[in-house]
Amino acid sequence: MQQIIDAHFHIFDPDRFCVEWLKEVDILNRPILLSEFEALAEGDDYKVVGAVHVELDTIAAQKKAENDYFVQLAADRSDFVKSVVLYADLLDPDMEQSLAEYTNKNSVAGVRYILHFDNTPAKTCLNPTFIENVKQLGKMNLHFEACIRPGELADLYQLAKQCPETLIVLNHMGLPDVTANIEETEKWKQGIKLLASLDNVVCKISGLSSSDVTIITPFVEYCLDLFGEKRVMFASNFPVCNLSITFDDWTKAMLKIFETRPAKDLFFYKNAMNIYHIGGLSNDQ
Repeated sequence: MQQIIDAHFHIFDPDRFCVEWLKEVDILNRPILLSEFEALAEGDDYKVVGAVHVELDTIAAQKKAENDYFVQLAADRSDFVKSVVLYADLLDPDMEQSLAEYTNKNSVAGVRYILHFDNTPAKTCLNPTFIENVKQLGKMNLHFEACIRPGELADLYQLAKQCPETLIVLNHMGLPDVTANIEETEKWKQGIKLLASLDNVVCKISGLSSSDVTIITPFVEYCLDLFGEKRVMFASNFPVCNLSITFDDWTKAMLKIFETRPAKDLFFYKNAMNIYHIGGLSNDQ
């Protein structure tokens, strides 16, 4: 049975936090709590032994409350929630101060600032304050999680190149569209090639809108081959994945792709243990 650390999941609780974009997504705009995810955590040939919770993009007034809540959840449920990625405003000159209370929390590995929303200006990640804050994250032993439009991967490359001491975790393979035309796909490929050339960038394999192995394999294998076996991680993006695939279908598709590939354990859990500073698991568990 393949053990897994899921490097990217969310809890949605509209009774606790307001996430504006969820109001437009009927199948997600309901309480989707940890218990629902845990119920999916074991299949016929896999078992999720831990997971990383990633910030939700709550409304501005609730950002700190969200951070506090998930740090506490990781403390209360450290048996399953092994690490958390918090929100930080990387355009705030006082970002370091806003994160100071979390830097002594072992569960806090990094922060995310979403860059792929339509209302986020292009090249936001190249704002001088943004760049300085990403540099500062490295000094704080935190990494930056980048969720960015596929056409702007070259911008992320420029950011990562200027911040060599900060680990950059690319979310969802840079959000490629599996139905895109050749020109768009080639632009995504060039962006991935640039990012993979930098030692301080790693990639979550997730976010594709299909679990059809014949469709997704070229995209997945392109990232696996360029980033190499030690800089890729399994991630489900549960429950957002439910917009097009189920957790079980995605997991089985990844298991199928890795039937003929080496370093399966690195991909499914060992790399996540390293990147998210996860202890308490035996590598041979």
